[in-house]
Amino acid sequence: MVVGQSTTRDKPLLQFRQGNLTHVRYSALQTLTLHDFQSNKDVLVGLGDLDNATLDGISTFSADANMYVAWRSKLRARSDKGLGEGNDKMVYVARSTSGGAFSAPTRISNGNGAFPPILAGNKTGDVYAVWQDERAGASFDLHFNVSHDFGATWKEKDVRLDIGKESESFSGEPNLYAEGKSLWLTWVESGKNGCGVYVRTSVDSGESWFDAVEVAPCTSHQSLYPQLVYRKGQLFVYWFDQNKVRGAASADGGKTWNQLVHIATIEAEGVSMQELLVKADSAGVVHLIFGKKGNAKGGRTNLYYTRSDDGAVFSPAARLNSGVEYESSAILAQIAFDNANRVQVAWQDYRFFRPIVMGNFSPDQGKTWEVDSILDSGPASGASQFPHLVANDAQWWLSYIHYDRASVNKMENGSVVVKQIDPTKKTADSSPDKYKVDTSKLERRVEAWWESRLKADWGATYELMDPFMRASTKKATYIASQGFVNYYAYSIIRTELLTNNQAKVTLKFTSEVPEMEVNGKTYSVPKKETELVQDWIWVDGNWYFLFKDLMGSNFREL
Repeated sequence: MVVGQSTTRDKPLLQFRQGNLTHVRYSALQTLTLHDFQSNKDVLVGLGDLDNATLDGISTFSADANMYVAWRSKLRARSDKGLGEGNDKMVYVARSTSGGAFSAPTRISNGNGAFPPILAGNKTGDVYAVWQDERAGASFDLHFNVSHDFGATWKEKDVRLDIGKESESFSGEPNLYAEGKSLWLTWVESGKNGCGVYVRTSVDSGESWFDAVEVAPCTSHQSLYPQLVYRKGQLFVYWFDQNKVRGAASADGGKTWNQLVHIATIEAEGVSMQELLVKADSAGVVHLIFGKKGNAKGGRTNLYYTRSDDGAVFSPAARLNSGVEYESSAILAQIAFDNANRVQVAWQDYRFFRPIVMGNFSPDQGKTWEVDSILDSGPASGASQFPHLVANDAQWWLSYIHYDRASVNKMENGSVVVKQIDPTKKTADSSPDKYKVDTSKLERRVEAWWESRLKADWGATYELMDPFMRASTKKATYIASQGFVNYYAYSIIRTELLTNNQAKVTLKFTSEVPEMEVNGKTYSVPKKETELVQDWIWVDGNWYFLFKDLMGSNFREL
């Protein structure tokens, strides 16, 4: 179902509250809105200084009937409401404790340099928020605030939790995990010696914190994306270290840590790690997804999965997206488990050039995986991206933002789609084979493009240009730019399929530029034969000529 329009300041978030599905998004008016599927109504979450602020970042947390939404508000100019100066950035939280209207937003950040927040909490009324903050100017620090009364009130002053001196270090990528009264924060902090991973622990609901522990010592390597997992009384943190996924375990609540053997390693030269997603299911199995980015131009990313029954020893990595490795990108992975701990993964996929949402399913807790399948409505009607995935009992729900052909380059005009998916039921429409490339059409489409040039039928030429170019350039504009060259003949020398859906066509053509006057000077190019290599792509079920500008670039990196 289409929930409504959305901006793309952040992906829409699905969440269950007491078994009822809710959906938080930024509407086309840039208001923060929750859609309640039980009542099928929109509920306003937050405005802030709407006339003079840009809202971005969404974080949600639910516990029983209580739901909390946090976001960042950035002023465009000085506020006449006394909120601050232009470019000041603040964190706000709104709460709903009845399933109905949200409270007035509460500002929980001091200073003016806040970035989008992360929420966590428990069922006894503790709600936590952490965010990156640049109030110190030259450095980025981590600041924290807490409510102990279900979000009704927050500490008057937030607390800085990273360890370096202000203006001398950079702290980011915070990850927060709460279990009862215990709370853990992990982050990356970089200084003169490199980039290390740290963990801080609180056992009194964030009132006080133990000293930070350096889990991964600073080296010349770059550590990235640390994530916390708590299972069966043991705490784990996982992160990227250059070309490896590493981990550490703590059996004493985060006081001391033991390094795990590396979980995955990239051996190929030039290939790098990208993205990291780690979650434990209800049985304590740790599921880890990471991206590997190829070293070719464009650096396509593939998704890989590994699992561990104990959090320490992981299975060999399995590739989730099918097709030729690094031929196209799969990014922004999401993972969810049903009540039997079957696993569904969704991601944004570019194998058809247009971004669509694809997924893969494991019926046995990640031990084996099926062939990936299409989860959205398909690539022919536009672009679908920014997926979010949740599960409740034996049901999976997926949300994404869909753009039709006319609005694919107008990011504020996306429609938020929410749909229930059943990974156990595959249809012909969900199979990538439905969009299998027909190579026999290529030469006919090339001939049609050149016949339109010979006839000076620029409208027909336009219809054979790639859809990304046509989404950005009106037909009348394109036609007005043509007609300066006369074409007389062409011949195709050879066609070469570079990837599953991209080809190069080598040909010769004869043309001339008739005499014309430009700025008082006369120009002409006599009739001559030229050899040319053209790029063609298979998209929307047919072959199209890939437009390139004078710098040899196309509208979208393929």
